[in-house]
Amino acid sequence: MKQILLPLLIMLLGATAATAQTTQKLTASKINEYGLIYTLPNTVIDLTIEAEKTVKQPGEFFRYAKKYLGIDPITQPSTTFTLKSVIATPRGVTDQDERYLVQFKSGSAPFIMLNDADFPLAINTEQIPEAAAPALPVAQEPRPTILQTPYAAQAVTAEMLQSPSSAKRAELAAARIYELRQNRNDIISGTADQMPSDGQAMKLALDNLAAQEEALTAMFIGTTQTSTQVRTYTVTPEFDRMGCRLDGPAIAHKEGGDIISDGIAFGAIQVPSAGTPIIMLGDRQTTGGYTKIATVITADFRTLAQLKAGDKARFVKVPVEYAQSLLLAQRSALKALSKINN
Repeated sequence: MKQILLPLLIMLLGATAATAQTTQKLTASKINEYGLIYTLPNTVIDLTIEAEKTVKQPGEFFRYAKKYLGIDPITQPSTTFTLKSVIATPRGVTDQDERYLVQFKSGSAPFIMLNDADFPLAINTEQIPEAAAPALPVAQEPRPTILQTPYAAQAVTAEMLQSPSSAKRAELAAARIYELRQNRNDIISGTADQMPSDGQAMKLALDNLAAQEEALTAMFIGTTQTSTQVRTYTVTPEFDRMGCRLDGPAIAHKEGGDIISDGIAFGAIQVPSAGTPIIMLGDRQTTGGYTKIATVITADFRTLAQLKAGDKARFVKVPVEYAQSLLLAQRSALKALSKINN
């Protein structure tokens, strides 16, 4: 039994040492008839997904941005998500069908180290290597836009507030922007009627003018607000060659998860109505009617299929042309290797 257990324990350490755990020491003795009970785990993989959320909102005066400022504004509100990284972390879960009793000879005093789930960690030694916990991304809340700060109210004049016409308010806002720029230039050149008393006061005055101008400009061009969201999904041993279901927080749909059925590519990530993503693999169906949020490029199929527990994967959005160039380079390399072997 010892010869069978020891190589197995080495593999188990890789699946259980990634997280902090409580250990217990069990010693084989006459009381327990020199028998020790342990449980083997199923390995599951936690996929921690980091995505950047970008929210764009048009400004109040976006229709007049080109006329007064000569710039192209945001014209429609939008919310987009960009996948930044995916980190795979293995861990063990109790498999009650894999519970065993190991019987030792009487007169010996062997012991086994178990964790709090009764997974074996070591035999006849208390030296258990501790693996460093993976560095997981942290969600970042969105920062306030310039229009959500006091500078926005400070930049709006009484005349702008009193005008019932949006066209007139836009004209006044544009005039105020150019006035703020002139005030800034006067302070820098030393020609302002009321110059700041010292360098620190000058910096505060310039920063205030710049913030007011930024707020008024945002009323024309709109605002962009970013935040980072982190979700963890679990890949269990129950996936097959058709697909890999990820258990975790549901992904919300804007208009439902059902679409007109279309083709399903290898590596496509489907999100059914329930919001649970599925990575489609080799034996997937040819068509399906669920929304898809991403697809692994052909050149990376081998990498996708050979990922092991503990491997880290990072997803990066790439143009179609770049994906095609990687595939051609890969095929050229394989063709050259084939010629060498022949």
